[in-house]
Amino acid sequence: MNQANVSSMVKLVPKNQPDKEHRLIVLTYADCTVNPSAWLQIVAVHLRKAEEALAYYFHPIPYISPTAPGGSKWERNVPIPEELLKRGVTLFDNN
Repeated sequence: MNQANVSSMVKLVPKNQPDKEHRLIVLTYADCTVNPSAWLQIVAVHLRKAEEALAYYFHPIPYISPTAPGGSKWERNVPIPEELLKRGVTLFDNN
């Protein structure tokens, strides 16, 4: 990518505040085409920030789906085993 293409890309992006992020993305892309190792550094920084955010928001008691093993509905209302039904055992049989 040559300088004329980069400057034309940058001119297309508005300079007002809401589009500042888009402008930075275009400038970063233009810089990375000139220096490919910069892209790896940018990715490494974003990965480190994402890992820090995950570590910060990690909950000590993880969510367990109700129907998963250990959940509140796990093995609730389990059907009676077939072998007991064949022997004639009922739910309220006290023998």
